[in-house]
Amino acid sequence: MTTTETPVETGDDTAPEVSASSGLAGILGSGDHKVIGRLFIGASLILGALSAVALALGILGNLGSGGLFAAEVNLRLFTAGQIGLVFGFALPFFLGLAVLLVPLQVGASSVAFPRAAAMSLWVWLAGAITMGVAVVIDGGIGGGNTRAVDLAFISMVMLLVGLLLGAVCVATTALTLRAPGMTFDRVPMFAWSMVAAAGISVLTWPVLMGNLILIRVDLVNGQTTFGSAGGQWAAIAWAFMQPQIYVLAIPVLGVLGDLIPSLADRRQPSRGVILAAIGAFAALSIGSWSQIIQLNGVWTGPFFVIVSFAIILPVLAAAGGWGSLLAQGKPRPSTPLVAAVVTLLLLLLGVIVGALFAVGPLDLQLLEVGATGTPMAAVGQVGFVIAAVAAAAIAAAAWWAPKISGGQMSAGLGGLGALAALGGGVLWGLGLLLAGASTRFSGLEGALDALVVVTALGMALVAGALALGGLGLIGARGASDDDPSGTGQTLEWATSSPPALGNFAEVPAVTSAEPLSDLRGDGDDSGNEDS
Repeated sequence: MTTTETPVETGDDTAPEVSASSGLAGILGSGDHKVIGRLFIGASLILGALSAVALALGILGNLGSGGLFAAEVNLRLFTAGQIGLVFGFALPFFLGLAVLLVPLQVGASSVAFPRAAAMSLWVWLAGAITMGVAVVIDGGIGGGNTRAVDLAFISMVMLLVGLLLGAVCVATTALTLRAPGMTFDRVPMFAWSMVAAAGISVLTWPVLMGNLILIRVDLVNGQTTFGSAGGQWAAIAWAFMQPQIYVLAIPVLGVLGDLIPSLADRRQPSRGVILAAIGAFAALSIGSWSQIIQLNGVWTGPFFVIVSFAIILPVLAAAGGWGSLLAQGKPRPSTPLVAAVVTLLLLLLGVIVGALFAVGPLDLQLLEVGATGTPMAAVGQVGFVIAAVAAAAIAAAAWWAPKISGGQMSAGLGGLGALAALGGGVLWGLGLLLAGASTRFSGLEGALDALVVVTALGMALVAGALALGGLGLIGARGASDDDPSGTGQTLEWATSSPPALGNFAEVPAVTSAEPLSDLRGDGDDSGNEDS
């Protein structure tokens, strides 16, 4: 395939450049999407590690001895840990990566609505800090201080508002600020996955906000339908279980979709199939209909079973395409490759365990975590998904470190983090899966305490993986070549590392989904012709 190498101007008049300032004031007042993205990424890794530790301490409350704390403290730690991993780590990490990366991928000079993107960061961060304070002063789910509990629910609404605002900015960037020639079917996989994730978020997270408002009204008026300690978590537990938990993994597929072809130094064959698989996975992750407190028996209903099995198909379709590509390309071992393989393995385990959970005769829905009403097996399935997200975060950080921090991530820190995510996900997921199966297989009953300890160890390993990823990014600060690997395919590799203010002096012409491969004159190994 031949293509012109004439650069073209971005044509981006709706995303104005923002002036750069130095020092703390420059950071706090910045509208530069790269600064906003870095702050999202750094804060989310810290909050994720702390949340995983809190969850590990809370799960120990299921020991026969009752754990380290009183039952109500265990409940607060467990629920705060889950909230923190979803809204403090998984969603904001990929939102921050998208705020930083999507404008580069589509050839824009900035993110759409840069000040709104900055506002999303600070609203989210204020909500996260407020949530932490509320939990410490006996608030959070099931807390004893009514005003602190009220504060916790307000802070959750702040988290959601901040994340939704940022998602709209990212989706608008990918939809409206693309470089000339970049039709929507040529948009990089990660940008496409963030558009899909934003759409599902706009559809489902407002439902969670409605739940939170209902709980708060009930709580402050002294009612006990939703405002009681037991009813609070039951009303929002759907947001932390399948299928809604799969929303966290939509960007994971996008990360793999961009990484693996570049690592294999091959163009993705049947690219439309991968795009469709990501879209199907996103559609099947809608979970606002699966509220057990509103619809008794939803976990045993036919629709829940169908969705739980159907969502395996797009993951298998994408995995097959990527596996074939890696086999053809024979890439060299690297941190992004190891982390990508770990991610795919954990995600496959997650969707398979999710299907097993939906099989009623296995009785995996019976044994619950403390007084939460959440089945242990369901929390184990979440462990596989969270660990997959953690491994994908390490893969993304290692691959895009030149654009995030400027330099290259240490192979040792990145590889160790990926292995910690793998070990943590397996221990966390299998520990609670086997614990949940103890109602069916009596031989496991005597091992419940050991399984709980194994689970807590797995959660601690996930915390360690996130800490290692953060340290790797800190160590990667500096400057490097525009495209250090020499195999980058999308537009972010056509600008400096780290990118300058305004991102591009000129944007290369886009005539295919792999404009950097076109500039290098690489052949179309996939056999796809894109004129």
